[in-house]
Amino acid sequence: KSVKRLVGLPYDSPQAEHERKFLRCATRKAKDGCFEVEMEVHGRKEFFTPEQIMAMVMSKLHTMVRDEAERTNSKSSNNLHAVLSVPVWLTVPQREKMMAATRIAS
Repeated sequence: KSVKRLVGLPYDSPQAEHERKFLRCATRKAKDGCFEVEMEVHGRKEFFTPEQIMAMVMSKLHTMVRDEAERTNSKSSNNLHAVLSVPVWLTVPQREKMMAATRIAS
């Protein structure tokens, strides 16, 4: 399972309880009532929200695509755009958290 499934879920919700069973990382309840996920960064354990983790992934993907475009001269790296699809079953708060992740990434 993926951390992206935790985006916008209240930590104490039944769905979140179900999703936690499949995670291989430690989690805790954040101040906003959602999740924080433990990750090791440069040898130190830190907690991040699922939105922050999604933003890190999106930033890395953007960098990879930009670098490849520059390497192959296939497109100006200033004109790259991406489309993020969001599952229809996400709730409004989950969609808002996904949008927050895109803002963090940009």
